[in-house]
Amino acid sequence: PYISRSFYAFNSETTVHPSDSDGTQLITQRKFLVPTDEAYDNMPSGIPDFPAGGMSHTRLGPTGVVTSRVDMALSERTIPVSRQTSTSKSTSQAGGDGAASDGAIVMR
Repeated sequence: PYISRSFYAFNSETTVHPSDSDGTQLITQRKFLVPTDEAYDNMPSGIPDFPAGGMSHTRLGPTGVVTSRVDMALSERTIPVSRQTSTSKSTSQAGGDGAASDGAIVMR
């Protein structure tokens, strides 16, 4: 089997906002997880989606020193489809009304 650690990589986009009247400046960076060329070359039947990314906001003081920073990360995980086998009130079918018998089970 082929083993690789580079099927996905983070692409980033940085926005440097104009300085505020007090001399501080906001810098925003966004990251997105994307498939690499190696992934396309080695997965001819299709590349699995794995939505993930993040954003950071950094505030620089008038002298260029970092005064604050906020980081956020996002990843999405697919809930496997399951059949409800119990009538317990602790679960409900995805979709809200319980009508779909093959929806994902959501724990409350």
